[in-house]
Amino acid sequence: MTSEKKKPIGSILLKQRAVSASQLEKALKESKRGDPPLVSRLTDQGVIVETQALKALSEQSGCPGIDLNQVVIRLDDLRLVPREMAERHSIVPVLVKGNRMFVAMADPGDQSVVEELEMVTGKRAFPYISLQSSLRRVIADAYDGRDRGLKHYVGPKCPPETLRKAGVAQAQLSTAVTIDEAPSTQLERRLRPSNPKMQAVVPSETPVVLDDAMAAAASSESAEVQFDEPTFGAVDAGRRAVPQRPVPRPPIKSGKTLLVVDEDAEVRRMVVSVFGERGHRVLEASRGDMALQMIRAEKPNTMVLEATLPNVHGFEVARELKGSERYRDIVIIMVSGLYRGWRFAEDLKSNYGIDAFLEKPLRIGDLVHTVESAGASASAAPQATSAEAEPYLRAGIEAYKAGRLEEAIGQLRTGIERDPLAFEVHFHLGLLFGKAGQLYDAIQELETALSIRSDFFPALKNLAVLYQNAGFRNKAIEMWSRCLAAAPDDKTRESIKRLLVAVL
Repeated sequence: MTSEKKKPIGSILLKQRAVSASQLEKALKESKRGDPPLVSRLTDQGVIVETQALKALSEQSGCPGIDLNQVVIRLDDLRLVPREMAERHSIVPVLVKGNRMFVAMADPGDQSVVEELEMVTGKRAFPYISLQSSLRRVIADAYDGRDRGLKHYVGPKCPPETLRKAGVAQAQLSTAVTIDEAPSTQLERRLRPSNPKMQAVVPSETPVVLDDAMAAAASSESAEVQFDEPTFGAVDAGRRAVPQRPVPRPPIKSGKTLLVVDEDAEVRRMVVSVFGERGHRVLEASRGDMALQMIRAEKPNTMVLEATLPNVHGFEVARELKGSERYRDIVIIMVSGLYRGWRFAEDLKSNYGIDAFLEKPLRIGDLVHTVESAGASASAAPQATSAEAEPYLRAGIEAYKAGRLEEAIGQLRTGIERDPLAFEVHFHLGLLFGKAGQLYDAIQELETALSIRSDFFPALKNLAVLYQNAGFRNKAIEMWSRCLAAAPDDKTRESIKRLLVAVL
């Protein structure tokens, strides 16, 4: 929550009745410069238990809290995050599944750390908050254990069910990293039931503490906060592409002309190198006026355009091109080092005709996906499904209606393999994952659908529900705000307003 003022942790602890006013006053009076954070000190002193601390931190940060006492960490996963980086930022990967990494962090609101982590690992990071004191202890024990050739780190209160799902048998515990306690105490702690206040495990191998504010919001509007899209399978044949439409599938190696306009020579070199290897012809310009001259001479298919340029501003370049009959079909990907949030990106699209917006520092994977996705969507309606993916969408819908959920998911996955930019297939697959309880697979598919068609209300609404149910309050608020802007009628708009008030 770096962009807004955080609610004092002491006030949250008082509201949750984790501490009394006198206990809080005493702790604040005794605090000294250089002391650990208040919540860590109260936990270390035994005034509150760790789950109470995590609930308070979760509400303050807008991210779910993770109890590191109850996790199993595969130590081989630590190879993705250098120890120096883990110690410097107080982060540790607790679970890696496919292209997703679930990370315990002292400050999950630090977006620069999340971006650095994704750049280093090549995976999408889902941040969870944890106590800094617990993080330091677990980082030291886990990395030391990996260096000794051990396979797992096991938290001292890890439930048997978590051990089973992680594939760690009781016989293997002697080769797992644990807190330095007597063996009998370790076993007793592992077999002890988990805290009864713990919420559902998300993901299944990782104990998570959801904050009270999110639980209250979900219960107060339970009739409306449901992951259930009544229009599932109601595919509008009028939006179908004709069978002759070519199927766009990345990577695109068509030899198209790409113009990168950026004052930073390093950015230009990166774009030239990456897209040159992918079969594109790449031109460079460092100023807006130079870019306009090259456009008139070369007419590129796509531009990577810096927002702030000398001489002629990037916004002026975009306005001139999109207002021109001859050049309006050029796809413009605007980039900027100034973070202004999703509303700014949507304003760019509506006011200047920008096709997509990326924040700096640019990540190669995001840039390639955005350029190629935007290029494909500019040549065809983004909601249309190609003839190659269409049969799998239909088959998936029929299998779901017949109660064969796994078969339906398999059909839609095949459809995406045939056409990675099929908006409706991503959307329906996200719904199926949500119904199957695969929360993060559902989030990923709906995010992909929205990257192709950003204003599709059903995708926005279901993504908001997913983030809310997963305990990501800030992301839930962002998605409900986007829903408010895209709501189809006044009744829906009022319903969303009530949900936002409940979450806030």
